[in-house]
Amino acid sequence: MPERIPSDVYELVTMRRDRRGLTMVFEGLRKIITVEFGFLPLSVRSGRFSPPTSGRTEEPAGQERENRLLYQVENSADLRRFQAEAAAAGHKEPLLYLVFLTSNDSIEVIALGMPAVTVRPRQPEAAVQETLSTPLGPVEILADGRPLPYRCTPLPLQSQRFRVDGRWRLDCLLPGTIAPVEVQCRIAVDPAQSVTCGAETGEALDLMSFTWNNNKLSIGTEGDLPGVTCHYEKTGMRLRFLSGPGAVSLYLAWLTMTEPEREEIYPWFAADPSFDETRRRN
Repeated sequence: MPERIPSDVYELVTMRRDRRGLTMVFEGLRKIITVEFGFLPLSVRSGRFSPPTSGRTEEPAGQERENRLLYQVENSADLRRFQAEAAAAGHKEPLLYLVFLTSNDSIEVIALGMPAVTVRPRQPEAAVQETLSTPLGPVEILADGRPLPYRCTPLPLQSQRFRVDGRWRLDCLLPGTIAPVEVQCRIAVDPAQSVTCGAETGEALDLMSFTWNNNKLSIGTEGDLPGVTCHYEKTGMRLRFLSGPGAVSLYLAWLTMTEPEREEIYPWFAADPSFDETRRRN
């Protein structure tokens, strides 16, 4: 088993791969830590958490600090799985070892053979929100028919391509899920509401939209992934995974339109994962 520091035990909750790279999520007593490894130029991130060359980091004179082992992936099943996922994502260099170190509240990474690394800690008590309310109704996510908790992250409402009234990313963890698995994202639409819905897919994009009166709401997720099929229903979308995804991210955006001919494309852009500015931020 990988070593863990006794004061704050961390567990590898999930490991998932997408077009941007590989993401590992660790959960501990005080924090949840997400570590993202970028494999493509789009996802190369800041060197803010630069991989140290040894188990100690350079400090100004008189400010020495000691690193403690947080999580070590070396000669273990986790390492072999990580190597397989990295190779499948297109990374050609061999991963020699992967070590996470902690000092005070900072996290540092040794990852020989890996490209840029970003470490993002967050507090678990603020991580999960049960439901997101939209103008059309509350959002429910299910895994094989069972309600699945999800985390809501608000996203910027404006960019050069769009302006919307609401925009959110919903992140769901699926630790220990046995594949295949079906994930549904559905909205509890009022039956009395006259709503039109349909698919509006794009390149590497699974997306559907709802329109009513002068309102439009779009739900999007990354598309064209191997082993994943998307089905569109009257209340939302259903994703079927042939292998355990580990985690799923869905994007919702809506707008009350004053000029529908010009603005109807705005929620479509806002619900496209490729326009998620927070995933590219240093």
